[in-house]
Amino acid sequence: MRKRIKLLKKRENPEFEKFFREHAWLDPVTGEIKVKDCYAYLGFNINWNGSLISVTYANAVWFLKTGAWPKAGHHIDHINDVSLDNRPENLQEITEFENHKKRRGRKVYRSYGRGKYGFGLGIHHDKRDNRFYVDRNLSRGYGTGDLNGIRYSLGGYDTREEAEQVVESHIRVLEVKGLSYIPPTVKRKPKKATVHLDTNIEQMREMRRNGATYQQIADALGLKIGAVYKRIKDI
Repeated sequence: MRKRIKLLKKRENPEFEKFFREHAWLDPVTGEIKVKDCYAYLGFNINWNGSLISVTYANAVWFLKTGAWPKAGHHIDHINDVSLDNRPENLQEITEFENHKKRRGRKVYRSYGRGKYGFGLGIHHDKRDNRFYVDRNLSRGYGTGDLNGIRYSLGGYDTREEAEQVVESHIRVLEVKGLSYIPPTVKRKPKKATVHLDTNIEQMREMRRNGATYQQIADALGLKIGAVYKRIKDI
């Protein structure tokens, strides 16, 4: 947190803001930023007066459009959730709470079973990967003593129907073993994207051996460059 505050103070230096305006120009329609004497892809890392100042692409567009950086505790959000769509009309300044709420999605169900809190089971729909996550919070009515506040996951699933089947199955277990039962560590089902990546590792490695860059491999396979680099960085 201290490091972030220090960075924000450097970024808000009037001399740095003047320097940034002199070296970057915004296309107000497309959100594309043209720069002089520097390079930018997903953001800016600028050595200025002996200090490294990092500016995300969206924050740079917002600054060049409005003349001000986001206020403390606020984020620049992409309205359509497409992080590479940096058109000014697609950006908005929202609070940190609003940002987390928008990114993470919503609870599909808060609890299951009888009573005020049911069994403390919930299904959460995560907008970031469009999956359904099941968890149980023992403090929701039944957690006492050392169990109070314990929360455990029952995995992530591709459909709500799969998640509801897991909930129903776990309720039957709790009815037999008692409400204080905590299961062994749950092995999560791999995400579709991870399975897709892992099945393409050999192809990625072969392309890399043949001289392809990480970006060329990512473009050819429709993957993110970070995921490609993580899996074949040893080549």
